[in-house]
Amino acid sequence: MPTFAKLREKYVDHKVLKITFKKQVMASEVEKFGKVKEYDKLRIVLEVSNEKVKNVASEILAILPVDDILIDEVEIEEIIRKIYLES
Repeated sequence: MPTFAKLREKYVDHKVLKITFKKQVMASEVEKFGKVKEYDKLRIVLEVSNEKVKNVASEILAILPVDDILIDEVEIEEIIRKIYLES
């Protein structure tokens, strides 16, 4: 029986960045960093490939007015959905 970590490794190629800004940021300023999943002028949720997530987070922190940033794993529901869609 595969562990959750092994399932994540097999089916997920990205992480989720949840970013809150100190002041309004336009979507065009962050679209280049990854796939925008949610957006409002003070908060954004991005999907970023596992290989790029550290560099993207670092770059965003350097150039945008970040109040808080969270690098999160993909939710289990999304992994399960992907498994069922592929079978």
